[in-house]
Order: sequence, then C-alpha cells, then structure tokens
Amino acid sequence: RRTGTVAKVALYSVIVVVGAFVGLVGMAISEGTSAARTLPVPTKEGWTVVSTDKITLQRPAEPQATYTIIGVAKTADGKVVAMNTRYSRQTGWVYTMRAYDCENGKLFTLGSSETFEEMQVYSPDTQWGQLIQGSSATQVAAISCRKTGKSLSGVK
Repeated sequence: RRTGTVAKVALYSVIVVVGAFVGLVGMAISEGTSAARTLPVPTKEGWTVVSTDKITLQRPAEPQATYTIIGVAKTADGKVVAMNTRYSRQTGWVYTMRAYDCENGKLFTLGSSETFEEMQVYSPDTQWGQLIQGSSATQVAAISCRKTGKSLSGVK
C-alpha cells in the first residue's frame, strides 16, 4: 500500500513540474512574440526606412515555422535591406537582417542571431550570394523589393 502512495506522489510531482515548464515556455513564447513586434529597424547612415509593417509569410513547406518581416529600408545605392524573424517551437527565435539586390537576385546577410542584440553585431557575409527560387530568403526579398517599388529578378 505504501508503494502505491509513493508512486502516486511521484506521478503528481512530475505532472506539476511538467505543467510549470509548459507555463514558463508559454510565457517565454508570448514575451518573445511581443518583443519581436516592437523592435526598431536598425539603420545606418544613408538608409531610409520604407516600411515597419509586420508581414507574416505563408510557408507551406515549413508549417512549423513563422516568418515575419518587421522592417524594410533602402540604402543610398538603391539596395533593399529587410529585417525578419523566424520562430519555431523546435529552434526558437532567429533574427536576420539582409541586403537584397533586387535587379540581380542577390542577397548579403548583414546579421543573424538568436537575439536582436547579437544580430546587430554579427560579422556580415563577405560576398553576395544567389537567391534560390522557393527559399524563405527569396520570399522575404520579393516582398521587400515590392515595398520599395522594385521587382525581384535574377532568382535561380
């Protein structure tokens, strides 16, 4: 009889611990969600912020992840800079800022990290990369280019 009571107490303890963990994770997710929505778009000299609209992307190939464009800027030389977030329960938050060459289908990662602060001090790419049809980066580029009055071309 005593073994049954100990087993019940152990089971109830596990349930309480799991419930507390789920509650904490839920709070972290909701805090992360609101934080991502209020972040400023980092700018540099010569950049003009074009949009701070929050645009959530539909990614059927990645239903577990949510991508949101949180800001678009235009550089002095006509490139487009977009900042977006990616969230999934499996991997958490990722903040990314990239420059796009809309005419040539190219991207240049300026920053990417699990926190907004770390993203801003990230070592940028050393060369421009090619946008690939169907990728999330290409989807962000197409929307961001449109926000600046350009169309995206040159995607492979």
